[in-house]
Amino acid sequence: MALPEAPGEYDGKLVEKREVFGLRGREIQVITKLANIVLGPGNPAYPGGTWHVEGMWNERIVSTFIYYYESENIQDTTLAFRQATAEPLYHRQDDVFCMWTLYRMERDRPCVQDIGSIQTKEGRCIAFPNLFQHKVSPFALTDPTKPGVRKILALFLVDPTRPVPSATDIAPQQKECMQEALYGAQLSPTNRLSTLPTELISTIEADLTPGMMSREEALAIREELMAERSVKRDEEGEVLERDGTLFSGGFNMCEH
Repeated sequence: MALPEAPGEYDGKLVEKREVFGLRGREIQVITKLANIVLGPGNPAYPGGTWHVEGMWNERIVSTFIYYYESENIQDTTLAFRQATAEPLYHRQDDVFCMWTLYRMERDRPCVQDIGSIQTKEGRCIAFPNLFQHKVSPFALTDPTKPGVRKILALFLVDPTRPVPSATDIAPQQKECMQEALYGAQLSPTNRLSTLPTELISTIEADLTPGMMSREEALAIREELMAERSVKRDEEGEVLERDGTLFSGGFNMCEH
């Protein structure tokens, strides 16, 4: 077994490289998400999540804040983390035992490093950078004869140096809201729209609604969005043998 030489003690160089990015006085963008996991006698267990980072590239999420604000009749569970790492260079060819002993890495497996886990208790807030993949561990009902629920509030911080389009820049797109405003104005005796016949109001509505969406269309787009993120999670978490993602670099254990 070939063991690489290591310095006698840690020199603190990583701490010197650390930079603090202050948010005080800045205008920030935050994507908000509410999620509930509801269990019952018919489905008493949650199988756990998949390894993933949050969001798509165009959303520019740099940090995640998760607040577990309610947990009832749910067993203890954890949130695990891992990070991508460079392939070890100092090893003999096919030195399987050494690489597993030192780095817990195996041949033809992704170069990722487990960095621990934390218990997800009610009332706890967990914050971490979006460089880490994370995964929820499986859990079940404490009492399988009664229902249970776990509720979380997630806040995703967008890169403050790279703002993304938001409701600040884009007008409301709900078709129902526009229709309510239009027909509400028609019913107001002080509004000039009240003097127009219904046929003209319908024509105005037809000109305004293209590009807007109904609730049904919004729900369909929501499903597409969720499917898109599921594919991205597979690329980053489960189908790790593919090239092209941060967490997909394989360890071939070749001497060169």
